[in-house]
Amino acid sequence: MAKKNDVERYLKTHRPVFVRGFRHEVTQPVWPFHNHCEFEIVFFTRGRGTITFPDGTKLKIEPEGFSLVPSYLPHQTSLELPAETAAVLVKLPEPVPPLFERVSYVHPHKDPHLITDIMYLTAPPPEMGPLQQIEFDLRTAALLTKLIRLIDQPETKLDEGALYVGMAHDYVQRHFAKIRNLEEIADHVGISYHHLRHLFKKHREMSLKQFLANLRINHAKQLLMLSRMLIKEIAEACGFENERHFSMYFKKCEGVSPEAYRKCHAKQYAACFSQKPRGIPEKVEPVSKIPAECLGIKPKHHDKSSK
Repeated sequence: MAKKNDVERYLKTHRPVFVRGFRHEVTQPVWPFHNHCEFEIVFFTRGRGTITFPDGTKLKIEPEGFSLVPSYLPHQTSLELPAETAAVLVKLPEPVPPLFERVSYVHPHKDPHLITDIMYLTAPPPEMGPLQQIEFDLRTAALLTKLIRLIDQPETKLDEGALYVGMAHDYVQRHFAKIRNLEEIADHVGISYHHLRHLFKKHREMSLKQFLANLRINHAKQLLMLSRMLIKEIAEACGFENERHFSMYFKKCEGVSPEAYRKCHAKQYAACFSQKPRGIPEKVEPVSKIPAECLGIKPKHHDKSSK
């Protein structure tokens, strides 16, 4: 407990720096001793074997387990089965607490968010600006905090398929604009589409198709409000087949056409940022005067003959 308290104090005053995230397959039976100048978080999506350290310490390799490897510490990987890993290299500001200077292992744990976090960090954009670097630093610190908390806790296996659902969730979030069919997601995860569809519904309480559609529509709404892109360009940027398909589906979800949504919400967005002296109340239109189409309400057509 004392060692974990040291880490708690350390993370309150020091920010770990995300250096690199990557995924790779290890097929050779033995990967000779090697080290990294950064602290390493390693997650195994598949494979079995051991990681051996110079003092004879050994960590087992098993699916869904995490290894925390200190900076500059040589280690050798021996495999019984080919492995696939997701790894994050982290620069820890000196001086580091003792817990970060020893090898640690986190058993597979019933927390699908751990998988989502590591998958996000191991697929960073090619070039990161200052704000993205800060985002990845903070995400790395959050993941590290979770793992430190779970060290020495007993193993709790994930529910069936949680790993696959986490991988699918991450893939869709990153590639929703380019995905052409749902089978593509299943191919990336490595299981059949029928199996993935069942698992996703079980763990996320919505279909994989609906999750993809929600991401596309939400992104389209942002572009309609904040950009001057043509409707055709927005449809393409969000992964829809064509402008007609996009407009039909958007109206089905939101109750109004993309053009009407843009007209209504762009004015609201602009009003929020209009520069006016403080203390002067904005004139608020009563709901009765807001165009019905802005609220997704179809106007009633009165029959003149009935008057």
